[in-house]
Amino acid sequence: MSAFVAGPRVETSIRNTSVFQAIAKILGVTMGDLMGEPVDEAPDATPDDVVFFREYVGMPEEEKRRYRQALEVMFGSRKDGDKK
Repeated sequence: MSAFVAGPRVETSIRNTSVFQAIAKILGVTMGDLMGEPVDEAPDATPDDVVFFREYVGMPEEEKRRYRQALEVMFGSRKDGDKK
């Protein structure tokens, strides 16, 4: 049985991925954000919408609850007939 030996292309690809991951971390975005990947569930979302959505999804539940409460204080409840 032979061992797999990574060639120069694989090593360069791994290095590039690490660089992109580091850049995304510094910028506070995901790799998907950095690469401009669309969110399938929201095809009309702006890039800012996508960044916010991805940040929101990664938050702990308690922080999401606080965001929803703050939005309700600022803009009212969506239960008030302002449904989209």
